[in-house]
Amino acid sequence: MIRRFFAPPAHGNEEDNFRARFIHGFSWTIIVLLSLATIPYLFQPATDLTIVVIPGLILLMFVSLFVLHRGNANASGMMIIVLGWLGLGIQALAAGGVKDVIVVGYLALGLLASIIVDWRAGGIVILASIGAIWILALFELNGFITPNDQDIVGYSRDL
Repeated sequence: MIRRFFAPPAHGNEEDNFRARFIHGFSWTIIVLLSLATIPYLFQPATDLTIVVIPGLILLMFVSLFVLHRGNANASGMMIIVLGWLGLGIQALAAGGVKDVIVVGYLALGLLASIIVDWRAGGIVILASIGAIWILALFELNGFITPNDQDIVGYSRDL
């Protein structure tokens, strides 16, 4: 049972199999990378919601893997896109708006959506992300958000 969870599930047609394998590999990669990204925050706690958002995104990946292995690649992909987009937005809002490296994740999520859902979803995510970036910029411009200055090593690590 546990071994089956680590192997990508097989679905009906070739396109579904590709998406299932892609979601499977992507989810495990993100779980590993975000787990590694959490390590510095264990030694020097974050002053924002980063320590909540990162484990939340890891949990999201585990839930998406569970849904994927239950046979629903579409729901798994949409869950990653929608909840991942919201998680990125919360992190960007808490960490300093457009000056935080997380803003790059918005555009990457749009590309991911075009791969695991379809090109229309990717376009919608990219347009929504551009809108969110502009809203963050306006919040910062009007003083609703105070950007946190991130040290150079932390910024490059996050990139």
